[in-house]
Amino acid sequence: MVLFLGSFITMADRFSVAPMLIPISLSLKVPLAAATAAATLYYLAYGLMPPVYGMLADRFGRVRIIRWALVGVAIADLLSAISPNLTLLLIARFATGALASGVFPMTLVYMGDRFAFTLRQRAIVDLQVWVALGTAAGTLGAGLISHLWTWRIFFLFPAVLAGLVALLLRALPESFAHERGSGPVRQIGRVLARPWALLLFGMLLIEGAVMLGFPTFLAPALEAHGQSAAVAGLVVAT
Repeated sequence: MVLFLGSFITMADRFSVAPMLIPISLSLKVPLAAATAAATLYYLAYGLMPPVYGMLADRFGRVRIIRWALVGVAIADLLSAISPNLTLLLIARFATGALASGVFPMTLVYMGDRFAFTLRQRAIVDLQVWVALGTAAGTLGAGLISHLWTWRIFFLFPAVLAGLVALLLRALPESFAHERGSGPVRQIGRVLARPWALLLFGMLLIEGAVMLGFPTFLAPALEAHGQSAAVAGLVVAT
């Protein structure tokens, strides 16, 4: 279960920003359009970094990368909570996204390495349950906390939990690549040379834009029409 908690935390953090955009813009006295960059930069970094973590994990180990990423998330979320202005908040959120993207993908790789084929599908289902719970908890929790107190408090929860899980993962057996293949640049080049791969990447890009863009801007749209951050978070979470 400890292995799944990392993905729960990062998913909660990933989907928390939507109901907090208007509270952030009001607190920092910036336009809403400027505050939405906190979501944009997070998702951009989250999407760009997984290939880098894949190469690092082959060299340093899956568990070590997950632990390093969680420690980084803890620090970046703490910086997000205490950011005095929008510029520092944007830097902190970009860093959080870049670091959080090393947890869920590497967890899947670790499960593929360590779990027998007969157990792997059940383990992936369990992981997806924790991902769904994290998504709902982040959206709903961020909305409630922003409404009742301040958006800054929410970031303290993933900061503390990520640090604790990083410590607990010390007991998890390490996993490395089973065999050394060609260099990562050559491997990426072979994938990009295949038309079906480019088609798949294009479809995933469209899916990501819809799946991440819609809920991100639905919450502030609801708040702009008079709903509280708590209600907006509840709607997006469901």
